[in-house]
Amino acid sequence: MNLPRSSERVSNRRVTFLAVLVVVAAAFVGAGVAGAQSGTAIDSCTTIDSPGTYTLDSDLSADSTCIQITASDVTLDGDGHTIEGGSSGVGVEVSGDSTLSGVTVKNVETTGFTRGILFQNAEDGTIAGSTTTDATEGITLLSTDDTTVRGSTATDNALGVELRKASGNTITGTTANDNKYGLHIERGSLHNEFTGDTASGNVFWDFYSDRYSPGVDSDTTVSNLDMGSVTVDLSGTNVGARAEPVTGEGPSGREAVGTGVRTTDYGEGSDISLTIHYADGDTSGLVETSFALFSTDSGDSWSALDSSSVDAGANTVSATGVPHPATVAVFGSAGGSGSSGDPGSSGDTGSSNDSGSAATDTATTTATATATETATPTTTATATPTTTPTATATPTATPTATVTATETPTATRTATATTSTATAAEPSTATTTTATAADTADTTAVSGSGSTTTAGTERATATESNVSAGESGSNASTTSSSNGPGFGPLAALGALLAAAVLAVRRDQ
Repeated sequence: MNLPRSSERVSNRRVTFLAVLVVVAAAFVGAGVAGAQSGTAIDSCTTIDSPGTYTLDSDLSADSTCIQITASDVTLDGDGHTIEGGSSGVGVEVSGDSTLSGVTVKNVETTGFTRGILFQNAEDGTIAGSTTTDATEGITLLSTDDTTVRGSTATDNALGVELRKASGNTITGTTANDNKYGLHIERGSLHNEFTGDTASGNVFWDFYSDRYSPGVDSDTTVSNLDMGSVTVDLSGTNVGARAEPVTGEGPSGREAVGTGVRTTDYGEGSDISLTIHYADGDTSGLVETSFALFSTDSGDSWSALDSSSVDAGANTVSATGVPHPATVAVFGSAGGSGSSGDPGSSGDTGSSNDSGSAATDTATTTATATATETATPTTTATATPTTTPTATATPTATPTATVTATETPTATRTATATTSTATAAEPSTATTTTATAADTADTTAVSGSGSTTTAGTERATATESNVSAGESGSNASTTSSSNGPGFGPLAALGALLAAAVLAVRRDQ
């Protein structure tokens, strides 16, 4: 059938319109896919000097610094790959000629470098989901502020997580096990916060703070630090802490609750406040309100800490001004009367209350014995009284009662008996002896290879290597990327298709 010319023109316009629509849609879809890509791929050691997202697409190795970031607003995603070093340089270094900000390093593993991951002269950065092993310093924040280390791991290093001249940083959900020192804070690092971290099995100290001038408070706070066998909160300057089993005989009349904490000092002006957490299973047979912190220098004798307080709802015992060096632990009293929350008390003092007018009771009792006698007389009109006494006494009470009957002219006799209760108190005396002994700590200096040297004061000396901010030569390459418009074009495509359908329907 032949169509009129006007109909042919309408049909041709439809075909042309649909063809243009298909071409435009293809262009927009291509742009959207490009914008959704994860960033620039990296397959060799390089310097990143432009903002953007970069992803490792293979494992890398280097004898010196491998990845160096010299620009702000960079995200490096290791995608689970490993960067292996030759005992020098840095695995991933963030540093520039000026302060860098907004840099994120995540999902990368480094091994065998002087420093695994280093942020130097940076701020507002993030290290997440990354692992460092076999380094002098695992994760290091040097002259870096307001940066977060989250969900990362540092093991088998000299220093696990190192903060030096770094302030306002947050370390959370991070593990620092089996190093020489776990969490290491020094040299003017202020107002840093550690929350929900793990530090255990470290050779010297799980937490370590030193090289602060006398009178300077680091204002470092540590909460819910898992040291393997004990969880603690603490704050302190120029001090160290680690888990320490309780051995030997504890305070008289008390039992140890869980594992203790060993403290030490590093220089003048040292101070530590400590909270030890305990589990519900640790309270069996003990009076929870009696829990208190005690300390000992050598384990021979324990002294109660005056500032100790227990929070039974939170399962914690806390004290300020904790001695150092010392071993500090929670002790509690067994159940029964006489237990209290006073660390220096081992019993309560009772009272005695006697009363009577016509009968006399004489009782000899222990501190918990109570004697009770009840007399019930019955008198008939024939002046023949019948009295039925009922007495209940503990085996240690010997009551003696006298009943007096009086005759009246009407031949009625009256019997009067008095019941008395006697309570005797048995005081007890607890003696606490405080012993003071010197605690000498071995000195440890840590070299770049992770070896240790003994000296008079315990110190960790990590090798600091200066790594240039940029790399030159044929081995350095610069990469950059830009993101596409994302899903905006897809929405536009949908609108165009809808318009086409409406246009076709109008022409029909």
